[in-house]
Amino acid sequence: MCVQRCHDCGAASHPPRRYCPDCYSDDWEFEPIAGTATVYGYTHVHRPAREFETDAPVLSAIVTLDEGPRLMGRIADDPATVEVGSRVRLDASTLSAENVRLTFELLPD
Repeated sequence: MCVQRCHDCGAASHPPRRYCPDCYSDDWEFEPIAGTATVYGYTHVHRPAREFETDAPVLSAIVTLDEGPRLMGRIADDPATVEVGSRVRLDASTLSAENVRLTFELLPD
């Protein structure tokens, strides 16, 4: 997975855009991410949309990537162990052309 990095101001952004959302420059490139992040906020979803019913309950979270952008995904760990500020890593094994849902797992303390 990659984020967009502006050459003029250095800002990282996701999803990709034609222009940097900070300085409006069109001089940017994609850079790979480390996959580590910090939980910004989360919620338990007990009745998800029909296409995700088999996953219920889902721990849905907004995470701040170490590179800066915030993403939404699910955390595949015991909800009792997750809190704001927890460190997580993207589980790249769950990514495929058919499944673009982001899944994170807790990093050990």
